[in-house]
Amino acid sequence: MYKNNRPLIEYLPNVLREVREFNLLTQAEEPELEELWSFLRGALDDQFIESLTDYGASRWEKLLKIVPEPTLERRRETIAARLRDRLPFTIRMLSELLTELLGAGNFEIELEAEKYLLRVLLLRVDDPNAKNAASLLRRVCPANLVGAVAHDAVIPGKVYCAGALLQTNYYTVSTSVNIPNA
Repeated sequence: MYKNNRPLIEYLPNVLREVREFNLLTQAEEPELEELWSFLRGALDDQFIESLTDYGASRWEKLLKIVPEPTLERRRETIAARLRDRLPFTIRMLSELLTELLGAGNFEIELEAEKYLLRVLLLRVDDPNAKNAASLLRRVCPANLVGAVAHDAVIPGKVYCAGALLQTNYYTVSTSVNIPNA
């Protein structure tokens, strides 16, 4: 069955529905038509990022030279992030791109112009899009700036430190003879 689950035999005139050969013929063709409809649905789904199939995601990843992620949803997010890139790149545009990728309030952008440094601070340690943010910054950061992605989060817990000090002194004893000029 295909398209609205309507059997193929119902497309025939009533006179032909009673013929045994046509019944067998339509029963044999239905699985092939269902496979064709499934292929066409997949091809249509692959035209949109939100509905990409595994095959469509692998084609986009090959085209954009992206390393595949473990899940299809993460692959879709990575592809969408790469397709959002557009020139020219400004701090405001970088902020918009990172807001789409990480969510509002989950990052801070610092530009230290005198040090030629553009730093993006991620405020969530467990953000799954951290790798995508670093990749985005590598692509949009101008050649005269160094781009850096860092995590800046408070992690509750206790830290225990221990240490030891070992001091060693080395002395060199030498004998020297002082001969006065005669």
